[in-house]
Amino acid sequence: MNVLLTNPNYKHTWALALHFHKKGHKVYCLSKKRFSLLSASKFVEKVIFVEDFTKENCHLVCINYSIDIIVPIGFAETLLFSKFVSDSEFKNIITVSNYDNILFVANKHEISEYINNIGVPSPKTYDVKSRKFLEEKTFCDQKFFIKPSKEGLIKKYFSIKNVNEFINSRKFFSDIGYSDDDLILQEFIEGDGVGYFAVCNDGEPLVEYSHMRIREWPKKGGYSTACKTYNNQELSSLSRRIIKSLNWRGPIMIEYRKSKRDGKFYFIEINPKFWGSLELGLSSGVNIVDALFQVTTQDCNNIQTDSMTDISISWPFDGDAFHYFTTPGLIFELFNKDLIVSTGLLRDPLYGLLKLAYFPIRLFKEYRI
Repeated sequence: MNVLLTNPNYKHTWALALHFHKKGHKVYCLSKKRFSLLSASKFVEKVIFVEDFTKENCHLVCINYSIDIIVPIGFAETLLFSKFVSDSEFKNIITVSNYDNILFVANKHEISEYINNIGVPSPKTYDVKSRKFLEEKTFCDQKFFIKPSKEGLIKKYFSIKNVNEFINSRKFFSDIGYSDDDLILQEFIEGDGVGYFAVCNDGEPLVEYSHMRIREWPKKGGYSTACKTYNNQELSSLSRRIIKSLNWRGPIMIEYRKSKRDGKFYFIEINPKFWGSLELGLSSGVNIVDALFQVTTQDCNNIQTDSMTDISISWPFDGDAFHYFTTPGLIFELFNKDLIVSTGLLRDPLYGLLKLAYFPIRLFKEYRI
């Protein structure tokens, strides 16, 4: 089969390309940039440059390369292809939900209210300009995060404990062009970050797994740089309830915090797309590749395997190395035999070397956060 991915500079695109390749499929990747990390990968037939992802251009790529399945990776690409799900030109080859569903779950305020209504615990969430928030004098007794209100906006969070921190963080967002409509406040839940991941059809998970974060960047409220597999029936049950309620199709990530105070799982947000720690699931034996083909054939049979391996994984070139500067002792953990250190250097040397060469640029851009 010929597979079309997107976002050739994402580490999870590379991981998915590797596993499609291992199963004998030919992998192509769509890109708006002429240069990309995946151009150096031995697992990819070609990175296809397209200046504008119009419906016509994407359809032409599918014809020219005999594409059998389209797997969008990033949010913008997922949202774009979700518009084409029902179109005859792309019938039964796109692996994401429809446009309205994607937009709904990507709105963090709306989805939090919805989740509350179906009985899943979630932290207090406020519209920044809400009168209710202002009248409750929220900062007096608890800590909050201020963050963008929709998926696809900047990945930036601020922890705030008083009014001055609120004003300063609000100014940061204002300075980069964000209005109060683009922001929400969410109660901070002290505890461990856990994620539930699935590929679904008609509201049922075809495959699923969970992880617990070991480290993230930025250190409070960022993306996973190291994580481990995590099994918990309560977490799975809550997540299946959400998936069923949404009648979800395609990939989904549901983020929670496990509270230190009461041990409950609190819903944080949904990402209606593939997630950064995808390699953890693929490496532990979750059959995501075959599940994606089932999405396109409308097959709802669960293909979850019982032979999953409990593993941990670290991505040094994708943020984990930032922690080594402040905590040098973490470097010794890389020699733990139960830890997968994912750099690409051994399995895909040219790709790995290109990532290594790019790391100083990433360090300069992100370490100052």
